[in-house]
Amino acid sequence: MSLELEWLAKAKENLTAAELCLQHGLRNASVNRAYYAMFHAAIAALIHHGISKSGEMWKHEFVQAEFSRALIQRRKVFPSHLKGYLPEAIEQRQVADYDAKPISERIARRVLQLAQEFLSQIKEVLQP
Repeated sequence: MSLELEWLAKAKENLTAAELCLQHGLRNASVNRAYYAMFHAAIAALIHHGISKSGEMWKHEFVQAEFSRALIQRRKVFPSHLKGYLPEAIEQRQVADYDAKPISERIARRVLQLAQEFLSQIKEVLQP
């Protein structure tokens, strides 16, 4: 399996986990997994388009910036409305992971919907 497809498989696994978590009322965990589904899918898209990580690891800021800059703004591979999906999801993931306040049902559903659409758009490009 190619590297991009390995990342896409991780993204799909995380999306499934996010869906299952939400079904069982685990809203914080759902938001966490939904964000990582998007993060891993963005990495797959970057690799598919020949963009390499800077340094040893894929850093969150780099992935967000390059996905937006290279694949939305410059190359126009993905629609512009996806630009805000990763930033919105990471903001909610940080609340879910680092704040005592629990994520609401509405927010958890919103982040899951963002992740589902994000992955759908990426799968269309990577697996036409």
